[in-house]
Amino acid sequence: MNRTKRKKSDVLRRLWKDYKLACVATVVLGLIILLVILSPVIAPYDPAAMDLAHRLEGSSPAHWLGTDSQGRDILSRLLTGGYTALLGPLCVVGIGLAAGVPLGLISGYTNGRADNMIMRVCDVILSFPAMLLALITVSIFGRGIRNTVVILGFFYIPTIARMVRSNVIVQKEQAYVEACRAIGFSAPYIMVRHILPNCFSTIIVQATLCMGYALLDISAMSFLGLGVQEPQADWGKLLADGKNIIMTNPILAVSSGIIIMITIICINLMGEALDAYFDPRRKKV
Repeated sequence: MNRTKRKKSDVLRRLWKDYKLACVATVVLGLIILLVILSPVIAPYDPAAMDLAHRLEGSSPAHWLGTDSQGRDILSRLLTGGYTALLGPLCVVGIGLAAGVPLGLISGYTNGRADNMIMRVCDVILSFPAMLLALITVSIFGRGIRNTVVILGFFYIPTIARMVRSNVIVQKEQAYVEACRAIGFSAPYIMVRHILPNCFSTIIVQATLCMGYALLDISAMSFLGLGVQEPQADWGKLLADGKNIIMTNPILAVSSGIIIMITIICINLMGEALDAYFDPRRKKV
């Protein structure tokens, strides 16, 4: 038992020594997620409740971050707005992984007509600016966080598929794949049971990095009025609301901008640390 505890403490000590920034980022991100989860309990006011008699108030004991142009408590809206700001990117990346991983496996392993067709479609999608296409598509199919998440998730599929394909091409030339073929295992069995587990580390790193980009994209869509709609709160929507009153009451724009920036930085630091941890060429000794 003591030996197990000693090993765990050694692992934690080495992680802190090699990845201090990533450890701090993980703690900060965990704190943000915890506050968002507990927002129904700790939010001092109803985030949608308007009080025009107290609109555009500054910081006070009653409203720590003041109120917006509708008299709504900024702190409460900032906490509850984290639901869509954090859950949205998770769904976007989930859609990208659900379709991109199988496509990348098939493309990399078959290396034939299916590979050419999948990659050409990915090239066509990647040849256009993703945000521009997302703006056009959301404008056609309607505003709202659901449409935004689905459309952005679609544009993350080619990136993930190409990443998985490159890993599969390397893995399928390994000796263990040749042994599986010699035994008589089918191609789907080899891809799912043997090749895919060896790609997990790269997939995890890519998914973590995509989370930061997805958060920025969803916030941008909400900022432009195509994502979250009133009275629902979102960090990008709060930033857009604060833009109009930034000269008279900058707290709304500054607070929402800072929380977006901190969250994205924490996610990117975690992604960089995971990349360094899983990549033997960058792993610290």
